[in-house]
Amino acid sequence: MFNAVIDWNKQGKGKAFAIGQDASQEWYAPEYIPLSGAKRVDVAVYTAIEMVVKGTWKGGIITLGLKEEGVGIWDLDGVKWFAELAKETGQLKDMTPDDVYNTVKSLREQYIKDYVWDLVNELAEKIKKGEIAFKTPMTHEEYDAIISELLKGNLNAALEKGSVT
Repeated sequence: MFNAVIDWNKQGKGKAFAIGQDASQEWYAPEYIPLSGAKRVDVAVYTAIEMVVKGTWKGGIITLGLKEEGVGIWDLDGVKWFAELAKETGQLKDMTPDDVYNTVKSLREQYIKDYVWDLVNELAEKIKKGEIAFKTPMTHEEYDAIISELLKGNLNAALEKGSVT
């Protein structure tokens, strides 16, 4: 997908962006990837080890969300850290980690306005406090119904608790 976005932009058909996921992927094409969702496997591993050490380990599915810092959006320090890792492993070409950091910072400032970050942070806090909770669809039909409503602009369709205005 990232290569398709790069190719699209090189063809001059208009501006296109991609969003990374799991690890910070901005380093791959920092002029076209303004942010990445974070899946903090390090937090999951640490939490599991901590549970074993404390004797509280129980098998099964454990969800680590925003409150537990298991997911989120990579901040600029995380972007730079992953760019440094990409550089060390020979994957980052023609840029330094500082170049990646500065390019992503500039891209975010240009396209993601402060009020958007304010809203994201506000929603994250409501999720952490339990004021907003998301539905977990148990069937394809439930999932499709939620998606259908979201596409109509009904952001509350995905919520089990709370509301978004």
